[in-house]
Amino acid sequence: MSMRTTRTAAALAVAVAGLTVGAGVAGAATVAKKGGTMRVNVSSDIDHSDPALAYFSNVWQIEYSTCTKLVTNPEKSGAAGADVVPDAADSMPVVSKNGRTYTFTVTPGKFKFSPPSNQPVTAKTFKFVFDRLANPKLESPAQGYITDIVGADAVIAGTAKSVSGVKVTGNKLAVTLKRPLGDFLARLAMPFFCAVPTNTSPTTEVQGAIAGSGPYYIASREIKRSLEMRRNPNYKGPRTAYLDKIIYNFGIDLNATYLQVKSGQVDWAGDGIPSSEYASVWAQYGPTSAAGKAGKQQFFVDTLLGTSYIAMNMSRPLFQNANLRKAANFAIDRPNYLRQQGAYAGKVTDQILPPGMLGYKELNIFPLNGPDVAKAKALAGSETGRKAILYTGNRQYETLRAQILIANFKQIGIDVVPQQFQRTVQNTKAGVKGEPFDMTTEAWIADYPDPYSFVNILLDGSAIRDTNNQNFSYFDDPAYNKRMQQLAGLSGSARAAGYQKLDAQLSGGVVPWVPTANITNRDLYSARIGGQMFHVAEGHHILNRLYIR
Repeated sequence: MSMRTTRTAAALAVAVAGLTVGAGVAGAATVAKKGGTMRVNVSSDIDHSDPALAYFSNVWQIEYSTCTKLVTNPEKSGAAGADVVPDAADSMPVVSKNGRTYTFTVTPGKFKFSPPSNQPVTAKTFKFVFDRLANPKLESPAQGYITDIVGADAVIAGTAKSVSGVKVTGNKLAVTLKRPLGDFLARLAMPFFCAVPTNTSPTTEVQGAIAGSGPYYIASREIKRSLEMRRNPNYKGPRTAYLDKIIYNFGIDLNATYLQVKSGQVDWAGDGIPSSEYASVWAQYGPTSAAGKAGKQQFFVDTLLGTSYIAMNMSRPLFQNANLRKAANFAIDRPNYLRQQGAYAGKVTDQILPPGMLGYKELNIFPLNGPDVAKAKALAGSETGRKAILYTGNRQYETLRAQILIANFKQIGIDVVPQQFQRTVQNTKAGVKGEPFDMTTEAWIADYPDPYSFVNILLDGSAIRDTNNQNFSYFDDPAYNKRMQQLAGLSGSARAAGYQKLDAQLSGGVVPWVPTANITNRDLYSARIGGQMFHVAEGHHILNRLYIR
């Protein structure tokens, strides 16, 4: 395990050194103080507030500050943030000689849930969490990460009530795997494995407030309108918590948010500002601006372990043709497509794995500087009248990108018909098996810094179910499924080499996606907020470190 962590940290160090601009800790000269309320505007709601179901990056940011897990990624910037350290567990686990059983010690009462629960966090708490994640009625996306635990498959299949490989003896929690896994502790650091009170429903989603055992908790949530975080009065752990409250308002237009953050009425543009404004805010508020040089930087650009892409639905007739999928990759104008998101949005790409990820090697399969229409037409053939239903978001830049796809694909005999939705609705609809779409615009940030969280989670067809899918191309090939599962059990250089080869085979051979860019976080804060620290493994700024100057 320690070798796997070291290699991941080294890979992330390359990403941080080579790709990130404007990152780091801001406001270092200002003394942090407790108190006050930070207000956040977001154009669309989070997907879920229940840790077992939440899968959007903005809610994972919330959960990093509202949860305790057995282990976590530390509050450190740069590559050090990818380490795995004890959280609710007293120390790192004792691992059996065969590498299959991890035994954690959880001292009862070291952490407690927020009101109204006030329960202590114990070993039994985490036994409940594993059983709940495996419950087939809940349909948690975490099931893709727990099938390697002995007995999890039986619960997922509905033939058992409890995961037999997770056992509690006093304050000890033992987790037994079917085989050694090089990334098991990294998986456990994900928000899916947040402690929840044992009286939480094991079969239904918690939709509103939910008790937390971290520095904060979700005190209230009104779907599509607002969410409020408050400092947890029962938290006695080592992590910071400066603000009294963090209030999110959903459904706010990006233009209104931009003006309100600049005027100080709102403290953070939680999911961005109009694309046309990014160049100017860099000049006004970025690290090289007068504000930045004075230690009061307000605009931050941080590289994510992420890829934006267009998934082509291989379960429908149109994109069952591999040559047509390749034609789509030659036809798209990647620079123009990326340009619609404004300055500092990312860097064009044509492959699945992002730079900085274990196993990444630049492939150069498809044109990055613009389309190759001649090759696209040769691969697409002369058939006309083909139609592609495109699911996409409803923000301005997404409308502009849809127009680019209409023009690009028209050249290869495909009429693109956009259907626009709020992001949460789009994601939910695309995750339904049999949903009538041919393409959907997506972006993926690594759940943790390992290729499993890209390749296996997004493309292993054996995990496809009726709803809550992340494999939006619905690619399902038994040989590739088996290869992905084999790679999950490897570690070190063999793991890196295996995923590197698989990335090339998928990106250039199978071609389930049109990859478009490796993406960044672009965050604009009001002048009064300090303490910004970008967390590479989590892919966001740490909320509980923010404070009012």
